[in-house]
Amino acid sequence: MLTAIVDVGSNTIRLSVFRYAADGSFRPLVSRKIVAGLAGYTEDGKLTERGEAKLLKCLREFQLIIEALETDSVHAFATESLRRVSNSKEVIARVYEKTGITLQLLKGKEEARLSYVGSQYSSPIEDGIVVDIGGASCELAQVTKGKLGELYSIPVGCLTLSIPSRSFIAPEKQEVKAMKALIKEQLATAKSLFKEPSNTLCFVGGTSRAAYRIAREIRPREARTLEPHEVSDIITGLGTWDTEVIQAVRFAAPERIFTLFAGLLIMQAVIQASEATTLLISKCGVREGYLIDNII
Repeated sequence: MLTAIVDVGSNTIRLSVFRYAADGSFRPLVSRKIVAGLAGYTEDGKLTERGEAKLLKCLREFQLIIEALETDSVHAFATESLRRVSNSKEVIARVYEKTGITLQLLKGKEEARLSYVGSQYSSPIEDGIVVDIGGASCELAQVTKGKLGELYSIPVGCLTLSIPSRSFIAPEKQEVKAMKALIKEQLATAKSLFKEPSNTLCFVGGTSRAAYRIAREIRPREARTLEPHEVSDIITGLGTWDTEVIQAVRFAAPERIFTLFAGLLIMQAVIQASEATTLLISKCGVREGYLIDNII
């Protein structure tokens, strides 16, 4: 069986097509990503006409792929991209009217739970926190003895942090200070997760995958892991325009150039708050979690 899953995020809109079997096994066949930056198309708390037009354009492009593959089913969901706007119901209705795609709006804690489900498939952890850094939100899922614990969704993401910045690649010192203060303020709402040190963090999402690719470009490795200092080193390298780091970004994550710094600051803040020493970068995330939980 073939199924298509469309993930409408605040920074990127993604299409994943999976082949799955009755025994629960699956494998990805197609993966497409469009950096749409929907979080940047809001006015007075609403998604603008330009933002909606961009969303529709992306969905129509994905429909061509879906139709060519003759998938058995199509599932689509939106996260903070539409959770944060007051006209989400109207946008979802027009998406269905113009494309026939039913767009499900995921609540923040549900997104966190599905990120946990997906990450446990590829990078299972017994104790720690699953961290999904998105364009406009960050989801946190506590794992204790292999069981799901508390769930949080905090409204801070790599794109929304980056939008106010006047600088290219690395923000100015005062901007960085403001970013860190906002991240700290928002993480405080999930302080119960950080009462005790969490040795392991499992990261989900584009920011962490980009950080892994950049670190691997600098120092090749087989394991999908990062050292805490590597996140800080990339931040420092971007801020000082270090040649090695900038070159690694160009090769490994050029599409993240405008949002990478802010996303890394969120990673760094969670690492420091949790006192983690082991950082896993999951191959799977919310889309795989949705596939496992809602389809398989």
